[in-house]
Parts: sequence; C-alpha cells; structure tokens
Amino acid sequence: RCAACHGEAAARGLGPSLIGLEPDRIEKGVRQGKGGMPRFQTGTLKDQELQDILTYIRSLSSRE
Repeated sequence: RCAACHGEAAARGLGPSLIGLEPDRIEKGVRQGKGGMPRFQTGTLKDQELQDILTYIRSLSSRE
C-alpha cells in the first residue's frame, strides 16, 4: 500500500520519503492521514502490520 505513493524503497514517489522519519511521526500520519495521505485505521491496517512497516523503514534507514 505504501509503495504506490512513497516508492518501493520508501525514498520518495508522489508522497515524501519516509527514510529517517521518527516512527511515531509515521505512525501518526498513517493513523490520522494528512493532506493527500489517507488514514489507515486498525480495521484496514492492523497494529502489527504497521509495526512491521516501521521495522522495514528503519531497516532501509540503516542501509544509508
């Protein structure tokens, strides 16, 4: 779901890069939405799925 706007490596697309952002900021954006970012509540994206996404983004950040 994320890659459509943030790119395959979360580095940028239609949406901003997620690399280096604080996990709580990403989580807030996912849960509340902002601008063109839709919100994904727990019925759409479970808490564990969101944590898995945050872990993936952190792994991308450590590669730089």
